[in-house]
Order: sequence, then structure tokens, then C-alpha cells
Amino acid sequence: MESMLRLIKDNSVNLIIGLTVFDFFVIVLFIVNRIKVNKLIKKYNNFMSGLSPAAGMNIEDTLIANIQRINDMKDENVRIIEELDKLKYKIQFTIQKIGIVRYSAFEDVGSDLSFSLAILDSKDNGIILTGIYSRESSSTYCKPIIEGDSKYTLSAEELQAYEKAKKEYVQRQKRAVSV
Repeated sequence: MESMLRLIKDNSVNLIIGLTVFDFFVIVLFIVNRIKVNKLIKKYNNFMSGLSPAAGMNIEDTLIANIQRINDMKDENVRIIEELDKLKYKIQFTIQKIGIVRYSAFEDVGSDLSFSLAILDSKDNGIILTGIYSRESSSTYCKPIIEGDSKYTLSAEELQAYEKAKKEYVQRQKRAVSV
């Protein structure tokens, strides 16, 4: 026992230096650990921001609410796609092609007062409306067009209005695709 006390007494300076170095090392580890914990607390607080315990919200409730919102959006997207498909079908039957040709049907009447107007849907169904003006009278004719054909003979001006309607439609489609 005496030898042990003498050993401690002789090495007390070394023991104090060793304990001081150890204490310094522990303090440095404590500071590093505290910095990491503070960063983690900030991240946690940022993550939890917007969740109010007073409102009864926790992470599980928030996740469930967000999953429900996503499912509702999926259902809404399905509904929108169905409506879009219905509109795509219906739009085929709307007026999409229009062509007009003005001309003078008679030599004694000027100013191109006569006309032929082609009004067609996307499948070339519609009508050609022709108005012929003369000094004594005015006549209007309507000829049905079914899939690009008419059971009535079309005049040169009516054919020109039909071709103009188709040509302008194709040009509009090209411009729409390039936009």
C-alpha cells in the first residue's frame, strides 16, 4: 500500500496532466455533440413546422390527409380525362371548316354580290350555301354535304368554296401544331 501511495505521489503531476487532457477531450466531444444535437433539433422543428398539437395534428394525421388529397386528385384527373374524351368526340361534329367565294353571277351585275359558302365539320359533313344576286331577283340555295360528297351537282364556285374550306382548315391545323 505504501508503494502505491508513493507511486501516486511521484506521478501526481503526470496524473493531473493526463486528467486535464482527458477533461479537455471530453469537453470537445461534448461541444461537438451539442452542435450536432442543435442542428438535429432545427431540422426537426423545420420538419414539424405547420403541425400544431393544439389542432390535434401529428405526422400520421398529416400523412393520412395528404394521401387522401392525392387520391382525390387522382379521381379528379380521371374525371377530367373522361370529360376531355367526350369533348374530343363532340368537337368532330362542330363547324371547323369554312370557305367563302364571292363572285359576279351575271355580267350586268358588278361588285361580286353572289357567293358560295361551305360550312363543314371535321369529317366533311355540312352544307354549301349559295346566294345568287341579279338585278331582278336574288336566290339562295343550300346543298347538304355528307362525307365530302353531295347528291346535288355542285357549281364551280361551290366546289371552289368547298376546297377553300378544306385548304384553310389544313393550314390552321399546321399552325396549331407548330405553336
